[in-house]
Amino acid sequence: MYSWGGDTSVWATPGAYKYDSARRRYLDKLADDARAKGPRTYRAASGPNLGLVDPRGKSISSESKRKF
Repeated sequence: MYSWGGDTSVWATPGAYKYDSARRRYLDKLADDARAKGPRTYRAASGPNLGLVDPRGKSISSESKRKF
């Protein structure tokens, strides 16, 4: 197996990978930025684009036993 470094025989060993420094530098910064901006908000409600759907000339059927 090809690798850019280290012995590949330890890959399956728990704790072989340590991402602590990457987490601190990147993910914690993202979390701090999101926390500073406050809760997530949305500009407007969204839904399907009904302009893309043209039901004329089509029929919809179901063989489901469940009644909606």
